[in-house]
Amino acid sequence: GRAHLRDRPFARVVIDPGAGPFTRVPVVKMAMDDDGWWLPAIRDAGVPGVVLEAMGGGHVPGWLCPEVAELAGSIPVVLTSRTGDGEVLTSTYGGFAGSESWLIEHGLIPAGSLHSLKARLLLSLLLSAGASRQQIARAFVLLGTPRRRSSSAADTFLIGPAGGPAEAKEGAHEP
Repeated sequence: GRAHLRDRPFARVVIDPGAGPFTRVPVVKMAMDDDGWWLPAIRDAGVPGVVLEAMGGGHVPGWLCPEVAELAGSIPVVLTSRTGDGEVLTSTYGGFAGSESWLIEHGLIPAGSLHSLKARLLLSLLLSAGASRQQIARAFVLLGTPRRRSSSAADTFLIGPAGGPAEAKEGAHEP
């Protein structure tokens, strides 16, 4: 086993969503018998991103994998655990369709230790600020990783108008 320090210094992610409207992001909770009925609704609604509450450490039924991967190819899909506590696994189960490692390999962004409501808020803010997929993934690594060892100025990550037009500046300080 590994010890996880839950109370640790967090990296600073400064997100300036600007004056535009707040981006709304849905949360979808997976179930063992899920047939993907929600996938067309997500696509048709034109949502800019989605938070997926997967089973256990981050698993979905194997039969949904092609459609979930296709969705992740078009919008940011953040992978969380529906357990409500603990982190999404990243490489524990060996790459079978539906495992967390397969989903991450096919474009889903792991939320780490952030549960779905925190992940939804973070994704909404990032999308409102015009963050790129790479910036979104970096923010989730910084804020969702329970094993961070330090919180220095180098861990500050600015996104949005304060850091330039949706430009992240690592090591920058808040104005």
